[in-house]
Amino acid sequence: MAKRLSPTEANCIVYESVATKFNGINYAFKPAFINDKWIFKSARLCEVLEVDEVSENYTIRCLKIANSETFGIINWEDLPPCNGQ
Repeated sequence: MAKRLSPTEANCIVYESVATKFNGINYAFKPAFINDKWIFKSARLCEVLEVDEVSENYTIRCLKIANSETFGIINWEDLPPCNGQ
């Protein structure tokens, strides 16, 4: 049987994603763990244009991209306009 960790021993909790109707999982990490372990790779800032609730498909438009950070500040760059994807 797996050992149960106390809240002070665990670095994150895992829970089912409500947004995916419980077909995915989410992680919530302790801030201290993130501050100690994370390395920024990249991120995109997107705008949701349309949601099809039946198929659970989304149409988004990418607005900005970040591939670097300096002293904890994420450096965002504008992306060329697109009609959505």
